[in-house]
Amino acid sequence: MGQKDGTKANQPVHEVTIEWPFYMGVFPVTQAQYKAVMGHNPSEFCDCPDSSRRPVEQVSWDDAEAFCKKISRKCATQVMLPSEAQWEYACRAGSIGDFCYGDGEDPLYLYANYDNRPMFGPAGETSAVGIRLPNAWGLYDMHGNVSEWCADHYQSSYDGAPSDGSVWRCGDEDYLRVLRGGCYDSWSEACCSAERYCEWHDHKESNVGFRVCASLVPPG
Repeated sequence: MGQKDGTKANQPVHEVTIEWPFYMGVFPVTQAQYKAVMGHNPSEFCDCPDSSRRPVEQVSWDDAEAFCKKISRKCATQVMLPSEAQWEYACRAGSIGDFCYGDGEDPLYLYANYDNRPMFGPAGETSAVGIRLPNAWGLYDMHGNVSEWCADHYQSSYDGAPSDGSVWRCGDEDYLRVLRGGCYDSWSEACCSAERYCEWHDHKESNVGFRVCASLVPPG
């Protein structure tokens, strides 16, 4: 986990063993899914012909947590935001390069809505999920489209990071939260599998969304 030639925030590169298997959402949570669970759609790009299939955005970390809690009650399954380790593991899909397919920016437009490129839709906005290539494990939009909240509190480096893939918390609930994956208006570097950045837990923007996961943890 991490990036040898990256910034301090992505270092040191370290080995993580995720203790239990988990499911990861194939797509970021869409506007239709969010509305079905929460009863409203806060997204900026909500008036487009394909809006229902676009990622929900303008959602804070707090909003994403509320969604997870509500759908957990509906489904009788613990649904949650992924830990950083779970997210990076799922994004890489076995790759050790900068992106899920390896290194080099040239193929990225086939996998990601980024840098305001209009290749598969209007420039400067989100696009419907699943219209670009998935990674090797069948997960779409891990790079680009919307930046995705993780459960962790943000730390300035990986010094002291958990080695078991669990959520890294500092104890201060007003602390910065982790975002991953880049978005429709970010540079390619922000879309790298190891790149990490942060915002406050109540931050909302049209390029920020989330996807969910469910850990297969044995009872007790």
